Amino acid sequence: MSWCRAVVAAILIFVAASPAAAQSAANDSAQAGFTALQRGDADKAAAIFRDALDAHPEDPALLYGAGAAAHLQGREHDASRLLKAALDAEPRLTPASALLGEIEYHL
Repeated sequence: MSWCRAVVAAILIFVAASPAAAQSAANDSAQAGFTALQRGDADKAAAIFRDALDAHPEDPALLYGAGAAAHLQGREHDASRLLKAALDAEPRLTPASALLGEIEYHL
């Protein structure tokens, strides 16, 4: 469970520090998804991120959140795919890179 907390903390730090995310129309959805992750509700978070990605498919915060939710659900291949997409959209997204590295190491 400590890894879950580290993922959530990294997500919240990324969103808080990202001016693009703060100005994005997807920000409300991202915040709702991250809040669900923080509460430990990976299923709700995954649904929020999935719906938000329909409208904003290349938003790195949403892709990262969806990847983190998939990881917490045990869907490692989906998590890897989503995190790679997040890094394609924003290569400096260090928390996504760290989580992807952890997933790939365990696979």
